[in-house]
Amino acid sequence: MQAVPRDGGGSRHARCAAARPSSPPVIDNLIEDHGLVAAILDGLTAILKSHIGYEELRSAT
Repeated sequence: MQAVPRDGGGSRHARCAAARPSSPPVIDNLIEDHGLVAAILDGLTAILKSHIGYEELRSAT
């Protein structure tokens, strides 16, 4: 299984919806879930970068 690369926005969802206008509900749910997980990961990445920056500043003093 290969991960789908993230593009930082909702354009992938729009492309998938356009490519599958009559997709079954399970596919629509998976696409929505993917967007939610991507947003959570983006938030966690931002928190981690902020924390690492704080720890670097703190350890430099």
